[in-house]
Amino acid sequence: MNSCHLKSFSLLAALILFAATKSNAQNTAGNQLFSSPQIHEIRFTFWQPSYWDSLTGNYTLDKEMRCNMVIDGTPVDTIGIKFKGNSSYKSPGNKKSFKVDLNEFISGQKYDGLKKFNLNNGFKDPTMLREKLMLDFLNEAGCAAPRCAYAKVYLNNVYWGLYTLVEEIDETFLSQHFSDPYGNLYKGDPKGDLKWYGSIDTAYKSRYELKTNKQTSDWGSLVFFIKTLNQSSASAFYDSMQLVLNTDGFIRYWAVTNLFSNLDSYLGSGHNYFIYHNISTNQMHWIAWDVNEAFGNFQMGMNAAQMEMLSMYFIAAPQQNRPLCYRMMQNNQFKQQYIDVLCELVRNEFTPDKLNSKIDSLANAIRTAVYADPNKFYPNQQFESNINDSLVIPNNPGAPTLPGLKEFILTKRNSLINQLNLNGCNAANTGTPELPAKTGITFANPVTDELVIHSSFPVSSVEVTDLNGKLLIQSATNRMNTGILAAGMYLLKINRTAMYRFIKE
Repeated sequence: MNSCHLKSFSLLAALILFAATKSNAQNTAGNQLFSSPQIHEIRFTFWQPSYWDSLTGNYTLDKEMRCNMVIDGTPVDTIGIKFKGNSSYKSPGNKKSFKVDLNEFISGQKYDGLKKFNLNNGFKDPTMLREKLMLDFLNEAGCAAPRCAYAKVYLNNVYWGLYTLVEEIDETFLSQHFSDPYGNLYKGDPKGDLKWYGSIDTAYKSRYELKTNKQTSDWGSLVFFIKTLNQSSASAFYDSMQLVLNTDGFIRYWAVTNLFSNLDSYLGSGHNYFIYHNISTNQMHWIAWDVNEAFGNFQMGMNAAQMEMLSMYFIAAPQQNRPLCYRMMQNNQFKQQYIDVLCELVRNEFTPDKLNSKIDSLANAIRTAVYADPNKFYPNQQFESNINDSLVIPNNPGAPTLPGLKEFILTKRNSLINQLNLNGCNAANTGTPELPAKTGITFANPVTDELVIHSSFPVSSVEVTDLNGKLLIQSATNRMNTGILAAGMYLLKINRTAMYRFIKE
């Protein structure tokens, strides 16, 4: 078994499980919207006679207007709604993206525990699958990322189109994911390159947005993080970054972003993310955002073939302008961790066997709504063809060729297998992942009703905890009943020293 793959599990155990984050299995707010396989139905009713003109005028003012909403048959009165987005808003046609705020006019109003959510129009995706696929992958890979579903949207009882329904990054999201939800949340827009511009916080206010604790206007945690990132010596860099950043979370985000060649991100354009200061750990946590350009849509002067063959080490030039990636690549420990995580994901998760069946299932689920969409940006034939094959948009010579989803997965995976082989990882091997060989321990993962540990040395103590460290099961043998556990991710401690992650199905 490849040593690079083996190392990845010990890294996951040592880092991701102590990230002071909460398991997605513990989420409650939004479960009705995001855990259900159904396509939701959302109806907005405007009583203003010229509501479209008002929405258009309010876009410039960044101001919500009132309307009533019925979501899956449940009425929610007097909510706030506004157009959202930059490029998506400027795209031709009437299918604009929306931000919905249930709390804007009635304090404390929620639906399914949520105050806000987003409806994205899919303006650069004939398949309407790119955003959903990458967000699901990010969540399943253990990254902090919003959840995604689908909704058929009606305006004054007129079917307006199929939208992706995306979770808002706000206090509710923070409380779901982090042990302390009261820290500072910054959005890396419009120019969140993380370069050092001095110690005065005004130098950062035009480059980032403070999304929480606005009254105190505290930029100190962001400035301190950026200073540490840029000014730590090479010898102190690893330890310094471990103190101020949940490095495992960022590296996993980085690996997934490369897998999907999503360059409208920190790797490429240098924005489209949130970074959160968790007060209880005094660390920054990376949160993914705005992944609609996944599968090589944002090409930065390259073509579709280059996006499918993208280097595993890609950082937009000049690389020093992305100091977080650049300095991590100069550090052997972080570089090896990135290789390990990428190898693990390519071997076990980013595979045609796993992703193609999901693509087919999602396409079958949304096909009728896509075909009926009166404001969609692409004809039905392009919805079908771009699932498999690259697509040149007719009558738009300046538009890039859009890689086909299945074609992209196969080509990108083969490219990364070759690249990883040159970096000591055999990512082509598949099968049930094992734990580090140096410990002499293996077990099936995921587990069902029984966990059996195979070990080259005596096992005298086994503990299973949740991701917050709460003890759930304890045993003095190599077997334990895991049928009592709910589905989700857990931490396994063997002989009080070896730590591993496992998934209960």
